[in-house]
Amino acid sequence: MIIREAYLQHIEVFTDHPLIKVITEIRRSGRSSVLKLFLNRLISKGIKEDNIIYINFKSLIYSA
Repeated sequence: MIIREAYLQHIEVFTDHPLIKVITEIRRSGRSSVLKLFLNRLISKGIKEDNIIYINFKSLIYSA
């Protein structure tokens, strides 16, 4: 996986702000990959996985 440091730094600025973050981009551009990288970065900084919510809407768990 390519580490997209510029994207991660841009997202990290909003880490402790009580806002909803929305990442938009064209299809198949790597949004999910960037979010997984960011999730790993949060965990490496000591944030517990119990405090992180990650929902993959492509998963069949969320199908109606």
